[in-house]
Amino acid sequence: MGPAGGARSAWGTPGARGGLPGPARYRWDELCGLAADPLRRLAGYREQFGPVVRFALPGRPVVLMADPAGIRTALHSGPDTVTKGCPAGARSVYDRLPLRLLGQGMLTSSGELHQRQQRLVAPGLGPHRMAEFAHVFAEEAAAVAAVWDRGGIRDVHHDLAALALAVISRTVFGSRIRPGEVEILDAALAAGNQWSVRPLLPGAGALDLLPLPRTRGWLRAHREIHEVLDLLIARGRRGSGPGSDLLDRILTARDPLTGVPVGPAQARDEAVTLLVAGHETTANALFWCLELLARHPAAQDRVRAEIRRVLGERISPTPADLPGLVHTRAALYEAFRLYPPVWLISRTLVRPCAVAGHRLPAGTVLLLSPWVTHRDPGLWLEPAAFRPERWIGAGRTLADRTASDAGRHERRYFPFAAGPRRCAGQFFAESECLLTLATLLRDRAVSPVDRRPATPVPAFTLRPHAGTRLRVSAVPSLPAGARAVGRPAVEIEGVQP
Repeated sequence: MGPAGGARSAWGTPGARGGLPGPARYRWDELCGLAADPLRRLAGYREQFGPVVRFALPGRPVVLMADPAGIRTALHSGPDTVTKGCPAGARSVYDRLPLRLLGQGMLTSSGELHQRQQRLVAPGLGPHRMAEFAHVFAEEAAAVAAVWDRGGIRDVHHDLAALALAVISRTVFGSRIRPGEVEILDAALAAGNQWSVRPLLPGAGALDLLPLPRTRGWLRAHREIHEVLDLLIARGRRGSGPGSDLLDRILTARDPLTGVPVGPAQARDEAVTLLVAGHETTANALFWCLELLARHPAAQDRVRAEIRRVLGERISPTPADLPGLVHTRAALYEAFRLYPPVWLISRTLVRPCAVAGHRLPAGTVLLLSPWVTHRDPGLWLEPAAFRPERWIGAGRTLADRTASDAGRHERRYFPFAAGPRRCAGQFFAESECLLTLATLLRDRAVSPVDRRPATPVPAFTLRPHAGTRLRVSAVPSLPAGARAVGRPAVEIEGVQP
């Protein structure tokens, strides 16, 4: 991104000559439609107006940025150019609600504080700790597998949410979450998710002050989440030794650059961020992958054959098995593409800048939507199709792949964001998903129950709303003709995979 000079001015009335295209200014029905169905509306704006679209929101200079160069600019520029932020005048809702729940954790903080948090927290989630985490992944996945061995119809998303919560509670807090607490958290997060698109409505700040049912529901959800958090922390402190969990490591860590330790309040903010964001994104990613495999049995057969070939007679996978799970990883990456756990990312310009050839003023909010970009027919072949084979041949983890191919890859595929604010838990989440899939699908198959696929609901994450049931059945032997093949000699991904 460069200074404003040299690019054409893009501001003014949407659609006016010389200005950015976009929907009509301040139309109530347009704003309500955006709040009611943001996935369809955002994709429609991209199709109708192009890759750079100005939103006509009162008092908020907002641009949907689906241009690959602009996406890279927004994600990779430093804090002197962009910051994590939300529309001007909307902090009463769009910023304050996440801050009220997560505090100043890594997901919500910005600037120097966020950089310091990355240095302190990210190492605790890295590859060198997988040996410690892997047995937790395997044990919790095995517990779900034992239930699935009974067969029948399962609410798979519920099962996976409980699994992800169990993993987070053990790895972060050093304690086990209890069944009643799982139900409380699931209900509380569902209530909080209902709030997430309200900031798109005019007068959203005023709604936050009224004793409306959703407002009361959000306040109750916030209280219940923090009550469960307190119980997890208390049990973990009683039952664990020094350094035995991630929270204890955060509490005792010092910034490698400044030597400043993490205070209790900051550690609590990181803990609630890991609890809420960590388990939600993983549970959703696992569900969408299984939902897609359930509706594409040939792909599921290839994944299962590969898992059995890699594991042999073993039931539980280990980190050493990850490089061999080529088809499993491909299915997961394709699920990330079609149903990105985080469907909307915002960045705010701190100074006037040229983005994708347009001069934008300071304070402009850039909205980046993995949902929109991952399904853009100008960037992907058969964008709406589940084609795991487009990822075969990568031979690397997503983190390695995007780091080494950032100039092209991250412009159109960013399920974990990218650049300075790339998700610190990306390797943790990817490893957990792969080892869980290997455990669950080795001897079991999933198939659809409902004719219609599950419906994605854009909230804080991309949750399924309906159709989360799948039929689970045992698979005692490999399906006829199924063969797991190795990595092809020629990479299949081209300019448009």
